[in-house]
Amino acid sequence: TGRGARRRPALFAGWPRLGRRFSVALALPAVLAVALLIVGGPRQALADVQRLLGYVPGLGFVATQDVRVLVEPVEIVREGVTVRVEQVVAGARDTRIVLSVVAAVATAGGDDEPTRVPEAGIVLRTLAGKEIPLTAWSQSTEGAVLTFGPLPVEADAAVLAMRVPPGLPLRAEATEEWVFPLSLRGEGGTAGGARLIETYYPEVPESEHHGIALRMLDVAHTADETVVRIGIVDYPALEASPPPHLSGRFRPSLRDDGGRFYTARRSPGVGYESGLAAARAGAASIEEAPARHEVLAFEPLHPEARELTLTVDGVYLYVPASGTIEIDLGDAPQIGDVFPVDAKLHIAGATVHLSGARLVLEELEVRDGILARTLLRFDAQQITPQDAVRVTYVGLVGDRTIVSGSSSSGGQDGIYAVGVEFRDGRIPAGLLTLSLKEAAVVYTGPWEFTWSVPPAAAGR
Repeated sequence: TGRGARRRPALFAGWPRLGRRFSVALALPAVLAVALLIVGGPRQALADVQRLLGYVPGLGFVATQDVRVLVEPVEIVREGVTVRVEQVVAGARDTRIVLSVVAAVATAGGDDEPTRVPEAGIVLRTLAGKEIPLTAWSQSTEGAVLTFGPLPVEADAAVLAMRVPPGLPLRAEATEEWVFPLSLRGEGGTAGGARLIETYYPEVPESEHHGIALRMLDVAHTADETVVRIGIVDYPALEASPPPHLSGRFRPSLRDDGGRFYTARRSPGVGYESGLAAARAGAASIEEAPARHEVLAFEPLHPEARELTLTVDGVYLYVPASGTIEIDLGDAPQIGDVFPVDAKLHIAGATVHLSGARLVLEELEVRDGILARTLLRFDAQQITPQDAVRVTYVGLVGDRTIVSGSSSSGGQDGIYAVGVEFRDGRIPAGLLTLSLKEAAVVYTGPWEFTWSVPPAAAGR
C-alpha cells in the first residue's frame, strides 16, 4: 500500500486513492451490485458450479440454493461515525455482507490513510464462536462488500465484528470492537425479495496474451443491463499485490452481430482488491480457480442480437522494479529551480526516460480547504514502443523523513511526469537519492471472446 500522498492511477471511479489529508463520506446506494469470486474444482467442475448461480438485479451473482438474508439492517453510531450492515446473503458457497460507513473525518499527517479491509480486523463468527474465513472483498468510497465462507446450513444468526470500520484511518481504532448481531431468514429462489435471473456460461476458450489468460465465467441479461463476469486466471508475478484488473484506460467493449456497440456502465461493486484473500489462501493451482475476476456491466441486450463479442484491450498490473536516481539540489533549493536529469528506468521490458526535474508547489482544492504540496517533478517519457506494454505509474521512494510519497501523470500518449513529495513541504539541500521500488503497467491485447446468446436470454 502507498504511504503519505503517494498516488496510484485512478482507473475506477469507485476507487480513489486518498491523500495524507482527506475527508471521506462513505454511503451505500440503494442499488449496489456485488460480484462473487469462484473458488472451485477443475475447469469442468467450475462450469458446473456456474449453473448453480443466478443474478439478482441490484445485488449481483448469488447461489440459488439455501439462501438466507438479513432480517433487517443493523447500525452502530459512535462519535459521528455510522456503520451499517445493509444486507447479508448467506448461501451454500459463501456469505456476503454489504457494509456502509458514513463519516466526515478530516485527518492530518503523512501516514494517515484509509483502513483497507484486511487491516480492519473483521471477523464473522457463528453464535457457537466458530470463525468463518474472509475469502474476498470489494472496497470503495461507497462502502465495502465482504465475502466469507459459507455459514452452517442450520445457522439463522451470526456476529460480525471489527476493530475499525474500513475507510476510516487506522488511528480511529477504538478500545471497544464494533459488534453487529445478524439475524437471518430463509429466502426461496430469491435474495432479499428480488427477482432471480438465470445466468449462462459461454463455452468459449480462454484468451491469452503476454502470459495473461482471461476466462469467461458467466453472463446475465435483464431488461436494464447486460452483465458479464470474467476471470483473470493466469498472469505474471502471481503473488503480486494487488492482483491485476482490466484497465480503465482501455475500457472493455461489447458489440453484437448486428454491429451495435453497448455502452459500458460502472462495474458493479468491484474494485481491484476483490479476491485478494482468496488468491492467497485459495486453491492449490491456477487450474482450479481464477485468482481474480471482474464484473462488467453494459446496456441491455438488443432484441435482435444473437451473438456477442467482448473485447478487452488492456490488463493493468503492478510489477516489481529497481533502480536508483541521484539529484544534486544544491545548497539552497527554491520553488521553480530546475535540475538536469538523464536517467533511464527499465520496467517490465519497457524503458522510461527521465529528462529533467523542477521544484513545484502544487495546490489542490480538497473538502476542508487547500492542500499545498511541494514536489520534485520529473519530465518522463516511455521511449520504447507502447504496443505491448505501457508504463502508467513509477513508484519512487526516498528517506521517509524527507520524502512522503510519489505520483505519476499520464495521458493518451503515455506517462509524461513522475514526482516525489517532500514531507511537510521541507525541501532538502544537497544530494537526494531516490529508489525505484515498484511500477504499474498496462499489458495491451486484445483479448476477445465471441459467443451465441441462448434463445431464452435473447427473448428476455
